[in-house]
Amino acid sequence: MPAAAELVKLHDFDVAGWEAAVYGDTETGRFDNCMATGRYEGGVDFHVIVFRDYRWALGFSSTRWNLRRGEIRLGYRFDEGQWFSTEAYMESLGGLVLWDMASDPAQVALFRRSRVMDISIAQRSYSFKLTGTARLVSTLSQCVKIVTDAEKGKVAEKPAAPAPVKPRTKTAAKAKPSAANGKAESEPRSSSGTGFIVSKSGHILTNQHVVQGCTSISVSRTGDIARPVELLRTDITNDLAVLKMEATAADDEIARFRTRSMRAGETIAAYGFPLAGTLSASGNIVSGNVTSLAGLSDDVRLLQISAPVQPGNSGGPLMDNSGAVVGIVNGKLNDLAAIEASGSLPQNVNFSIKANVGLNFLDAHSIPYETVNETAALDLPAIADKARKFTVFIACRR
Repeated sequence: MPAAAELVKLHDFDVAGWEAAVYGDTETGRFDNCMATGRYEGGVDFHVIVFRDYRWALGFSSTRWNLRRGEIRLGYRFDEGQWFSTEAYMESLGGLVLWDMASDPAQVALFRRSRVMDISIAQRSYSFKLTGTARLVSTLSQCVKIVTDAEKGKVAEKPAAPAPVKPRTKTAAKAKPSAANGKAESEPRSSSGTGFIVSKSGHILTNQHVVQGCTSISVSRTGDIARPVELLRTDITNDLAVLKMEATAADDEIARFRTRSMRAGETIAAYGFPLAGTLSASGNIVSGNVTSLAGLSDDVRLLQISAPVQPGNSGGPLMDNSGAVVGIVNGKLNDLAAIEASGSLPQNVNFSIKANVGLNFLDAHSIPYETVNETAALDLPAIADKARKFTVFIACRR
């Protein structure tokens, strides 16, 4: 692994109880990584790092270690299971042991679903509770996307080096990725999202950004095989798209739209497939409330909701307490922009396109759909059972 450049902290924020920050090169001002640090008893800090190329690593540091710079053996296990051994790298001036974990997908999967991780280093063992790690990895990846997108929007000039800011720990400024894997870059990229069936003819409504740039799209419901679909229509302005599968849907496999307007404070539920490969493949339901009848800058096309949503929820149904669709889940507040503006990380500020905007889009393209009048309230498990039948996982290949 090459020597690390000197990095400075550009922004800091908290996520899931971890201290997180954005780091950049002191000489060029170029963004390098987003990193979160958990401070544990025993004097060892635990770091999760996502680099600008979306590779990620784990790091461990302690002022008590007296180790030489270079390759080092790291022992580890998850949930008191089998012990493994791997090569890690000891950074100079700070005692950061860096493990490029992304090179081992099996261990990545173990890390994401485990509750406890033990490591053995310098003839001593340490134990770490993995609290909030699924949300943590997602947030750090979103952090990288936001910063790199912002960099692409700048004029082609050498950016001024940021004013030096001392990081919370010396080790935090030393994280550096190993060389990128050229083979991985040449492979087709893929992404995923959520949609829901709106007609017996197999029309599916979702977000436009879920299917943007796809060379092929497939959908599947829980327990079904994936089937290819056709992209029929898109609306970039309102971030909507309609797909068509070559299959008919049964009566209970169709989402029905509520005709009544929503009120602030009403209970809602969002169903979808967030963080594909990390969370349950059978679908995920979350509940919350309508917190505002307009989005950012009083955008009346949107609802603001408190139900937590993650990457992969986009395009999924937002439902009232009877299971009727009242919106299309659209996204969340830009965390880093909010941090820079207010100095704090927003909590559960998410958005949904209002149902009437979706219906206007379907009407404009003569896509059939069904509505429903007010029905009896259901508990959350019953709403999940209902949504599971008409909600689909969308896989996009670019």
